Amino acid sequence: MMQIFKRWTILIAFSFLLAGCGDNEEQVDLLFFTDIEETEVEKLRTTVQGQLDDSLSQSIDLEVYSPVYERLISEIATHNGDVILVEADMISPAVLDPEGLVELDDIVTDSQTYIATNPKTEEEHVYGITISASEYSSHELVALIPIYSDYAKQAITVLEKLSE
Repeated sequence: MMQIFKRWTILIAFSFLLAGCGDNEEQVDLLFFTDIEETEVEKLRTTVQGQLDDSLSQSIDLEVYSPVYERLISEIATHNGDVILVEADMISPAVLDPEGLVELDDIVTDSQTYIATNPKTEEEHVYGITISASEYSSHELVALIPIYSDYAKQAITVLEKLSE
């Protein structure tokens, strides 16, 4: 009887330990692929968070990478990032693949759009939109939301705010 009690106690304690280590916060990851000075990254983070509502700004993570195509493909292949912002010259058919991106037709603004044909429906949709980051990057940035994002709805909200 004592053995059963010890096992249950250990099992319950281990369960509480695992539950306490879990991260329940929904976090939207923004990946920037552009040349930004190291000193400008924190300013970019502050600007992005300033454009978002308080509820959204606390739940984003921003990472900046050099605009290297292989790194972009690597991040996509490992399913990193909920919003991916790349320099416009990095857009290729492999990156603007309709089967791997969320349609952005509903959030189209006056900005330039990147359209592709969905092979399943044969319809054209917007899969990328330009985002102004002229004070941080000399390149035009294109925002994409990959289909694998666990937080696609939140990512769309973030993209709506950034494209205003």
